[in-house]
Amino acid sequence: SVSGWYLLLVAWTSWSAAGGAPDGLKLTYGLLWATALTSGLLIHEFGHAFAARHFSLKPQVLLHGWGGLCAHDRAKRDLHDVIIISAGPLVELIFGIGCAILWVFLKSAAPETAANPAINIAFNYLIYINVVWAIINLVPLWPLDGGQLFRLLLIHILGPVRGEKGAHGLGIAIGAV
Repeated sequence: SVSGWYLLLVAWTSWSAAGGAPDGLKLTYGLLWATALTSGLLIHEFGHAFAARHFSLKPQVLLHGWGGLCAHDRAKRDLHDVIIISAGPLVELIFGIGCAILWVFLKSAAPETAANPAINIAFNYLIYINVVWAIINLVPLWPLDGGQLFRLLLIHILGPVRGEKGAHGLGIAIGAV
């Protein structure tokens, strides 16, 4: 489902992306950003959802004002949680690298097509959103996927109470920096 806050996020970031566009391409840049942002978030969240579905956990995807969320029933094992959490950034990263490879191929095979400003910016947006954001999402900062994975690791090593405190403490420290 889609929250009204997500529509506000898309409108605001699309307007920002269009601000740096050459005259005559502002609407195009804004629409390309909105499309790349939405597709990147859906690819990421569906990565989580398909993994959760594999474990029969009834996933639901929500796009909201901070990005996306895949909610599902509680996993039976920590390993299942690790797979589900990792699936989002992994699928997103694979898609982004695939876009980068396709972009390099397109520039060499069809340079006149690659020179089109709209095609150029579309690939730049897709690569940026799906590679850079996937990597940032793996920082051990709660509630990012990296923070959730780090929490599971600390709980496994230190136990539930100390693991929770350690994971959230590191998140607060990273956030303060």
